[in-house]
Amino acid sequence: MDETRRDIADARISHLKREFDRMVPQWRDLRDNFMPTRGRFNKEDDASIRKQRLANNTPVLAVRTAGSGLHAGLTSPARPWQKSAIEDKDLMDWAPVREWLAIVDSRMLGYYAKSNLYQALPTMYSEYAAVGTMCALCLENDDTLFRFEPYTVGHYMLARSETGVYDTFAREFTMTVRQMHDRFGYQALSKKTRGKYDNHKTREEKVDIHHLVEPDGRGAFDSCYYETGAKHESNKGLLKRARFTENPILAASWETVWGESYASNCPGMSSLGDARALQREEINKARAIDRHHNPAMQGPATLKMQGVSLAPGAMNWVDQMQATGQMGQIRPVHDFKPEIGGLLDNIQKNEARINSGFFVDLFLMLTMDDRNQRATAEEIRARYDEKVLVLGPTLEQANAMLRTLHSRAFGIMLRKSQPIWEGRIDGDPILPPPPKELEGLDIVPEFISALQQAQRAQQLQGIERFAGFAAQISQYEGRPSAKLDTDQALDIYAAALGIDPTIIRDDDEVSEIRQGEAQAAQMEKMAAMAPAIRDMGAGAKSLSEATAEPDSLLGSMAGVLPG
Repeated sequence: MDETRRDIADARISHLKREFDRMVPQWRDLRDNFMPTRGRFNKEDDASIRKQRLANNTPVLAVRTAGSGLHAGLTSPARPWQKSAIEDKDLMDWAPVREWLAIVDSRMLGYYAKSNLYQALPTMYSEYAAVGTMCALCLENDDTLFRFEPYTVGHYMLARSETGVYDTFAREFTMTVRQMHDRFGYQALSKKTRGKYDNHKTREEKVDIHHLVEPDGRGAFDSCYYETGAKHESNKGLLKRARFTENPILAASWETVWGESYASNCPGMSSLGDARALQREEINKARAIDRHHNPAMQGPATLKMQGVSLAPGAMNWVDQMQATGQMGQIRPVHDFKPEIGGLLDNIQKNEARINSGFFVDLFLMLTMDDRNQRATAEEIRARYDEKVLVLGPTLEQANAMLRTLHSRAFGIMLRKSQPIWEGRIDGDPILPPPPKELEGLDIVPEFISALQQAQRAQQLQGIERFAGFAAQISQYEGRPSAKLDTDQALDIYAAALGIDPTIIRDDDEVSEIRQGEAQAAQMEKMAAMAPAIRDMGAGAKSLSEATAEPDSLLGSMAGVLPG
């Protein structure tokens, strides 16, 4: 790494840090009110992290519910949530292409399950809702094919490309000398750090490191780690340099303003005022109750030296005058009866607004339905579809991150398989060779999770209503409607629901089946007509062998005249 490259990297990180520093005060506020155990700023260590104890945990629970709900709705490991596709819909209907893409999806989801993706996503979605931005890196791994490193807010800096894609990632962090040795190797360390490693007493000291991932200008991405304080050395402090063929940055923001790298709005930002008020009112309520149940007391000065115990069952010896005199009694300083009805009402309203802001009513729809009569399945579906429309814009932001994930995972699987296809190495490929018709075509994901399907509910309902209306017209006319292409309707409906393509026949196979059915029907009809044809043949033969007498009917038909 030459001096120019290091200077460029330092300048890039410095530029990213300016926008990052502008966001830190707001992120701290959001962290303290919604997820006090997460978020790391200015290289905080465990001793200095502010782990605030919230008086009311509703904001924490709302964040947790939103994170779990987004994970279950978008990327649930319990069901397929993506499928690979191509833009050529006619080619997509061809059985070999559909079956190969189905294999891609099955194996990709299998490797997702083997990796730590489903452990990383819930916490990422929680920060997505609380602070508006989430981030992780997708790295190759020999054991699980890929591995994910999720980062908490404050641990990373981001920048977008001109098209709005996150393509630049940086972080300033610390590692112990021993960790650096294990990860980068002894020779990569600076002279000073190698000296610390050689001394067993200093192996746990921490060293500042910078990490930068950015486009290399040739369609790939450059990743470099370097020691912050070793720029004077011959290698400029370089610890590791790597190249990513695909974009490894998995990041998304809830709402954004063009030209900015971080979220401009999110449920946490919208609910911050309610969260602050909730904590203040919860504390005020506790103080009011405490003042009533444990009031400040007053008593005669003569008891000052003697001391008085207010513990239950305690015995205090006083003279008769102190026991009976109004001025000698031990009593509260003032008669305080708290009216906390207003506080309780405000607390409930703040909790409701926070839960609404984090879509808790959507993700826990059945749990929060306290009506005596439970909703029907159709009502639940209608209410779910209606509420999920509000999530439409942010689902598109999350989809952009999931497309990057698909591209990265597919690229790794393809690179691992290609040498085996070409016979350069032995072994079983991750993917079978694709059909030649797919050469040069982009493989893109389509998302079929519960939330995504709810977004498409209007399209499916339209198909159902149209098919029902066509059936009514068919009954009225007494024949099937030629207007409804049932095969195409089934293809569109299956695609919207994410049905496994291996159970759907392609158009050519359906055509062959129908031709076979038509031929079978024709053969059956001919078999049914065979006896009649035989009878007609026998009658014709008898007629040809008969003698036409002049006076007979046959003779008259044959036109034989009498001699």
